[in-house]
Amino acid sequence: MNQLIFTIHLVTCAIMVGVIWLIQLIHYPSFEYISTKRYFEFQKLHMNRVSIIVMPVMLLESISGAYILFYIFPNDKIYAFSIVLLVIIWIITGLYFSKVHSKLLHDNSLVIKKKLVQKNWSRTIIWTIRLVLIFWLTNKFALQ
Repeated sequence: MNQLIFTIHLVTCAIMVGVIWLIQLIHYPSFEYISTKRYFEFQKLHMNRVSIIVMPVMLLESISGAYILFYIFPNDKIYAFSIVLLVIIWIITGLYFSKVHSKLLHDNSLVIKKKLVQKNWSRTIIWTIRLVLIFWLTNKFALQ
């Protein structure tokens, strides 16, 4: 059971790293190429469709992560740090990125779009670090 939950956590983190890099390098930069006439429809579509993918994966990543923290690696500082990083991702997503996307539903500002790309590097880097830490912990898990 623990192996399955750890695998789920690793896979969900890897999915989110792939998604965040795709969004960072391709999707967010493409926002400035959508015509003003269709931009607001596009932003609504983006928010609805991305949520269908990322919300279940982020929830599964968080639930499996909490299980691992309490039942598999309760005293592991490296793993606890990876969970702190996950909490930071949730906080900045909720407090900053969701508000920016809501603002973009009504404001087609190039400045906001450029800030979105610039600030999203934080989530991209944090998730990538998490994946590296979890891969590193895979060896430790295999030894248990």
